[in-house]
Amino acid sequence: MIYLDNSATTSTDPDIAAIALDFMTNRYGNPSSLHHFGMDAYQAVMNARYQAARLIGAPTDSVYFTSGGTESNNIAIRGTALANQAVGRHIVTTTIEHSSVLSCCQALEKEGFSVTYVAPSPETHRIEAQDILRAVREDTILISMMHVNNETGEVLPVREVAEAVHREHPHTLIHCDTVQSFGKIPVKLHELKVDLLSASGHKIHAPKGIGMLYIRPQVPVTPLEYGGAQEGHVNPGTESVPLICAFGAAAEKRLLNMKQNLEQVTRLNRYCRNAIIDAFPQVQILSPEDACPYVLNCSFPGTQSGDLVDALSMRDIYVSAGSACSRGTLSHVLKSAGYEASLVEGALRISFDAQNTTEEIDTLLQAFKDLILK
Repeated sequence: MIYLDNSATTSTDPDIAAIALDFMTNRYGNPSSLHHFGMDAYQAVMNARYQAARLIGAPTDSVYFTSGGTESNNIAIRGTALANQAVGRHIVTTTIEHSSVLSCCQALEKEGFSVTYVAPSPETHRIEAQDILRAVREDTILISMMHVNNETGEVLPVREVAEAVHREHPHTLIHCDTVQSFGKIPVKLHELKVDLLSASGHKIHAPKGIGMLYIRPQVPVTPLEYGGAQEGHVNPGTESVPLICAFGAAAEKRLLNMKQNLEQVTRLNRYCRNAIIDAFPQVQILSPEDACPYVLNCSFPGTQSGDLVDALSMRDIYVSAGSACSRGTLSHVLKSAGYEASLVEGALRISFDAQNTTEEIDTLLQAFKDLILK
């Protein structure tokens, strides 16, 4: 099998899975229990919180565990909107966000909030900082923008926006979805300068069903659920200790190996990009030159990406036609970026992991030749 759909999900690292299994079968105490068995679980959760916080340079007590990126995004956006509506009811986001951000904003619009959706520049096909800043008003309470786009790998100007907004509109909060950058490229709070940050475990070889949300101290967030005092009331309910500990271990592993992983993936991306361009003069590379190297989006005009994905899967090669959360629909990211229909219809996302090899890229390229040049 050749798996090149790592932006959709990654395999669970066997060492990480072993940690989760240990907490499921041997160390299964409830962290809220006061006896020794419960305290062991509590300490394990706190250690995982430290490991996750360390990856982004956050205070440990500002990191809260969730069920994944979608829940983190919803708590950050909806929770912030509800808590700050006395200040204002305007939100700014972009048209290329993950569906969990866009759908949450659309739901808030039905409740009386106003949302401005900033589209990529027609000239650059990218989100420009000045366009976001122009959308900010006196009643803007939140800007939500991703760090790395999940379909093209575009790195958004988060720091530039955050610095300007905090200087000119200090009451406006910045939320950043780092699901596609957390543990892959450096993500540091002192550099991004955001107030809330979402991340997910299954993109970095942890199991599915676990994520985290950073909330800057003193930022008010209304919880979406009510129950116990777990996770500082931000996300109440008995903690999933196995998944939390797996997430923490995965975060620590990514911190230790980030540099070498990034170097390997950069080589793979460059090798794949050049090989495709050399073999197919008609191909259009839709990922920017300075995109996150974990993602390469390329379009073969005159083809249907869904057909290519199906044909490649028959050869045990796995890529994507876009976001895994938008299965069966044309990319809203590429459409909003202004690309013509033929490019959107023929676009494929190849997403790498340090475990991939140049030999796998060669096999993918030969498959493209067999399917497209036949």
